[in-house]
Amino acid sequence: MFGDDGEATLAKEAWQVLLPETKLEPDRQHDFDTLAELGTVSHVRVSVFPDGGISRVRLFGRPA
Repeated sequence: MFGDDGEATLAKEAWQVLLPETKLEPDRQHDFDTLAELGTVSHVRVSVFPDGGISRVRLFGRPA
C-alpha cells in the first residue's frame, strides 16, 4: 500500500462520504440501506465520535 516514494497511496486520494453522520444508539443493531452512489468502493473508513467503540462492522457487496 506504499508507493515508490514510501508515501501511502491511499493518502493521496480524498475520502468520499458513503454514509453521512448518523446518530447511533447503544445495544442496538443498525442497518443502513441508503448510501451515496460512489461507484466501486475498495476501502471503508469508520469514524466514531465520541469514541465509544464499535463491536463489529459488517459490509456487504459483490466483487467488481
